[in-house]
Amino acid sequence: FVVCAFSFCLCHRSRVGVCEVVDDCPAVAEGEISPGTCQDGYYGYSYRKCTQGAFGEIKYDKCHQKLPDKLRYDQQVFTLVKDTSITIAAPHYMNIITHFHLDENVELPTGLTLDEKTGAITGMPTEVMDIKSFTIYGENESGVTSTEISIMIRLGECKAEGNFPKTIVGNTAVFECSSQGNYIGTQKR
Repeated sequence: FVVCAFSFCLCHRSRVGVCEVVDDCPAVAEGEISPGTCQDGYYGYSYRKCTQGAFGEIKYDKCHQKLPDKLRYDQQVFTLVKDTSITIAAPHYMNIITHFHLDENVELPTGLTLDEKTGAITGMPTEVMDIKSFTIYGENESGVTSTEISIMIRLGECKAEGNFPKTIVGNTAVFECSSQGNYIGTQKR
């Protein structure tokens, strides 16, 4: 009686000292770094170091913020009403802005505040003011960008209604009854 046996073996040679491809990190040899991309708004490269055949944590110290750009609010001219709460929405921009500010020694109209983190302007203006321009700056570690807006603050007004004309808040609207024919006297509101 004769027994014959055949055996096939697949041998896999391990690549000692090599880190294999992981996500967007290419394979590299022991001790080398595998470059990757930075987050949105940054330039440069991220990297992972190959140690004992495995990649370490992703490092971002070679990534730097891109220069902020195209700072703008939804409109350039804002007409606000005295003693009325307002919110001017945060501006739009490209890349990253970490701090918003005005020129040194320049302040928004009394009652309004610029949010240094978002660029939104909020508050309640307390004084009437003719139109005035303000430069708003947005900056990060790489540089600064700016935009100009104009703000005017006026008194509120009541819309025309029936016989009464449009009237500034705090004033009395007067209607002369005689303007309607054979009437005398006035109506006030």
